[in-house]
Amino acid sequence: MYPSKWAGSDTNWLGDAIYNSIGSTFWMNIIALLLVIIQAIIINSLVNRYRIARELTYFPALMYVFVASMIPEFLYLSPVLMANTFIIISFSELFKWYKSRQAAANIFNFSFWLAVGSFFYFSIEIYYLLGIIGLFTFRSMKVNEFLILTIGLLVPYFLVGVYHFWIGQLDYYLNHYLFGNISFFDWSRLNATPYLYYKIGLFAAAAIWIFSQSQRYFFKTNIQIQKNITALFWSILIGSLAFTYQNDASIETFLLTSVPLSIFLALNLLLIKKTWILETIHLIMLILVIGFQYKDAVLSWFFL
Repeated sequence: MYPSKWAGSDTNWLGDAIYNSIGSTFWMNIIALLLVIIQAIIINSLVNRYRIARELTYFPALMYVFVASMIPEFLYLSPVLMANTFIIISFSELFKWYKSRQAAANIFNFSFWLAVGSFFYFSIEIYYLLGIIGLFTFRSMKVNEFLILTIGLLVPYFLVGVYHFWIGQLDYYLNHYLFGNISFFDWSRLNATPYLYYKIGLFAAAAIWIFSQSQRYFFKTNIQIQKNITALFWSILIGSLAFTYQNDASIETFLLTSVPLSIFLALNLLLIKKTWILETIHLIMLILVIGFQYKDAVLSWFFL
C-alpha cells in the first residue's frame, strides 16, 4: 500500500546473504508477508500453550500482524523482522525454564538462537539480559546455568568467526559484523520531524496502556503464568534499550518490542467486555494503519 521504493536498512551477515540471494523486491515483499503470518501463528500458539491469556484466542496473532505492519517502515523484509523469528524462538525456550530439572538445554538454546538472530540484526542480543533476569525469575540463580547461558551466546559468534578465519576475512568479520554494529546513541537516521514523533508516540501510548493494566494480568493466575508475564514486561524495557547502542538505529528497531507488545495488547482487548468498545478500538486501529500507508495524501498536511 505504501508507495515507496524498497530499501534495506543496516543488516548483518545472514541478512546480507538473504538480500543477495533473493534480490527481487517483489519476492522480498512476499517472503515478508509470509514471515509475519508464520510469526503471528507461533506467537499465538505460545500464548495459548502457556495459558498467558485467560482463554484460547487468536487476538495475539491479530495484534502482532497489526503491530508488524502498522507503519510503512515495517512493510518489507527488514533485518529486524527476520531477527524477530529468533526472538520468538528464544521466548519459547525461556517459558520452559520454570521448575524444569533438565533446563540446561533450554537455557543454552535461549541465548544460542539470540546470537543466530543477531546475524540478521545485531542488537537483538540485548535480550541476553532477559536471560539473566530469567535465571532469577524462573530459576534460583546458579553459576553453572549463567555459564551455560553465556556460552550459548558465544558459540555462534565463535563458529562464524572460525569460518571467516578460514576464508581469510576474520578482520572484516570482527570490524564490520560485530564491533561495527555497536555505536552508542547513533540516531542519525531518525529525522526529527513531527511525523516521527507521532510514530514514537503510538508506541509510547501502547506501552503506557499496557503498564497501566499490569495488575489485571496477574489476577487469578498461577505462578508460572505470572513469571511468564513478568518476563514479557521486562522484554519491552530491554528491547527498547537496543536504541542506545545499535549502529545507525532506525524506526524499525521498534519491531524488537513487537512480540511482547502484541501479546499485551491482545490481553487488554480480552479484558474489555463491552462489544462497542472493541469495535471502536478496531475502527481506530484500521484508521491508523490506512492513514500511515497513505500519509502523503491523508496525513502530511498536518505537518506542513
